[in-house]
Amino acid sequence: MMLRDRIRVLLVGSGEIARRVHLPYLLSQPWQPEILVTDRDPSVAERVAVEFGTRAHRGSIASARAQIVVICTPAASHADLAVEALAAGMHVICEKPLAIAAGDARRVAEASRRHGRRVFPCYTNRYRQDVEILRDLLASKRIGRIRELSAQWTRRHGVPGTQGGLAAGVLWDLGSHLADLALHLTGWSGEVTAFAAAASPAPVDEGVAPWYGGTWCGESRPAAENRAEGPAEDTVHALARVAGHGVVRLLVSWNQQGAGDEVCLQAVGTRGVAELRTVFGFSPDRQRIEGPCVRVSDPRNARWQVVLDRQSREPVEYRRQLDVAYASMTGADPPEAADLDVAVRSVTLCDAFARSLATTSSVAATLA
Repeated sequence: MMLRDRIRVLLVGSGEIARRVHLPYLLSQPWQPEILVTDRDPSVAERVAVEFGTRAHRGSIASARAQIVVICTPAASHADLAVEALAAGMHVICEKPLAIAAGDARRVAEASRRHGRRVFPCYTNRYRQDVEILRDLLASKRIGRIRELSAQWTRRHGVPGTQGGLAAGVLWDLGSHLADLALHLTGWSGEVTAFAAAASPAPVDEGVAPWYGGTWCGESRPAAENRAEGPAEDTVHALARVAGHGVVRLLVSWNQQGAGDEVCLQAVGTRGVAELRTVFGFSPDRQRIEGPCVRVSDPRNARWQVVLDRQSREPVEYRRQLDVAYASMTGADPPEAADLDVAVRSVTLCDAFARSLATTSSVAATLA
């Protein structure tokens, strides 16, 4: 990416995802952006700025005078910060989920249109090779018309170890990715009826994720002042019927006591089944998962045909995603750029599931 003028980028939130993904990416770019970091705790921003050789910013988003704002804060703050940045004339890259309420997601999209600035929601798993292969397979109609899309993401010891990490809940932490992929893979929209139920949580000391203040398999505990009391629910089952299309099923869990972390996406069509089994994110199980990764049923001989034998061991999807994000922010608009409308629909679907959890009844919504 060639830029005539140096771009100023403001990172809002100096937590794990900023330090592990966004800052290393920006510092590696030949276009050498000017990087500012801010945090609700100024001392954290100062420490991160020293660690990465950037500059801490104190004050409002507007006062940073950045061209691009990267939002890496807890999920509940995403929508308000995005709208604030857009109103200040800045493009926005926002960690998932875009919002935790359907109305807030629509508010972000409206602000993007009103102010003529772009919003790139970071639903990273769209940029995985195995997901792209599965999407192409479904688009080819090899399994016919899709009738059902099932998506499961289970972690063996993946409970966030701090209250900040727990705040959004497993539905918004893992489920927001799966809802986005379900709609990204199928292209479904329209009227939906959704229902969700939660399983009783296991004790948080059974094991917390290392990127949320703990280590795997309960080997150590987070510091007492940051220790989580435990999630309201660590496992959610959800079902949605999309009128005129089919059914979406989700299972997400922070603490499923299986052999390891696993993601499974399965599309059932009128002429066959396509399936992806893999591991998302930075889980150490990514280094150990066995193939095949993507396979499709052959109804002629009742056997599976392997399409992709194994996934990448390295989380290259994060860099691929940010390559697309910054290209779209600086003039180019590649066809694979994240679709904000799909992100709004995925928030709407998760919001319907969340309302069903709260009311213990089915909920109607429109994926517009």
